[in-house]
Amino acid sequence: MTTEQFKAVQTDLDNQVQQAARDLLSDAAFAARVDALPFAAGSTVVGLGDSITDDDQSWLEILRALLAQHRPHDQITIVNAGISGETTVHVLSRFAEIIRLEPDWIITLIGTNDARSHGTHSTAPLVTDTTRNLEILRTWMRAKTKATRVWLTPPMVIEAKIAAFPWFSVAETMWHNQHLEVIAATIRAIPDVIVDTRVALGANPAFLLEDGLHPNLAGQIEIVKAVVLRLTQ
Repeated sequence: MTTEQFKAVQTDLDNQVQQAARDLLSDAAFAARVDALPFAAGSTVVGLGDSITDDDQSWLEILRALLAQHRPHDQITIVNAGISGETTVHVLSRFAEIIRLEPDWIITLIGTNDARSHGTHSTAPLVTDTTRNLEILRTWMRAKTKATRVWLTPPMVIEAKIAAFPWFSVAETMWHNQHLEVIAATIRAIPDVIVDTRVALGANPAFLLEDGLHPNLAGQIEIVKAVVLRLTQ
């Protein structure tokens, strides 16, 4: 792919995000909820997570477009701090970078890769101390920032599609819903604002890419809708 082709792909992805935001805002009731989002003018909102957030068409990028289109005067800064492939261990190791951003809000969707397993005969999750890592992360958020904390549960996956997907098959990589549900239950127990993506998406193939793991644009739209609805209850 040439540089020009790469830039064209990025432009196309962004155009789709902008259109998704326009479509959502065409619903007056939803637009009113975007107005009601409790982000103060001039505030900084950090989205923390893995590839589901890092995605050029992620829920966070759609949220950025919603605010830019509907509340440009508020000059709310959205920082996409998602990094593909990360676990709770990685997020802990780089949290000093988040502190320096002086966030007013931290919205975290992490845990999917904690549940990842490697090897044809292995079903053990990659990270076994997710609960402890989340506790430490929340403690640091409280101690080191003034941010309001929002946590999203990791979405469900379609295991059969993951198993059949060529790249995951070659890499002997797998995700199991039973491990993801344990992590989701831990997140639901955190005494902060919780958005349950598992309720929003379920295991609906219409909301996932062909790999059975990552939300597609329709799935990302469902996630951002769930975030907006939860924050404006």
